[in-house]
Amino acid sequence: MADWALSEKAVLDLQEIALFTGENWGSAQSDAYLEAIYEAIDRIAEYPAISALAGTSFSPTRVSCLCASIESTTWPTASAF
Repeated sequence: MADWALSEKAVLDLQEIALFTGENWGSAQSDAYLEAIYEAIDRIAEYPAISALAGTSFSPTRVSCLCASIESTTWPTASAF
């Protein structure tokens, strides 16, 4: 797994996604969305060329550091927000 961390803005975006999803479809769906997002970020960080298929460029250095780096496969769930 490649090392990466989210910017403060990205964390806020994910919090909004988690809260909106939780309120409208429940915490299980919110957790599923967050897990899928984190898995996609892991995949892109591990294989940056994948982003070229979407017409974007991704570099792990573009994902800024936040208070705590996310370095494991234990992702925060909606309840963490």
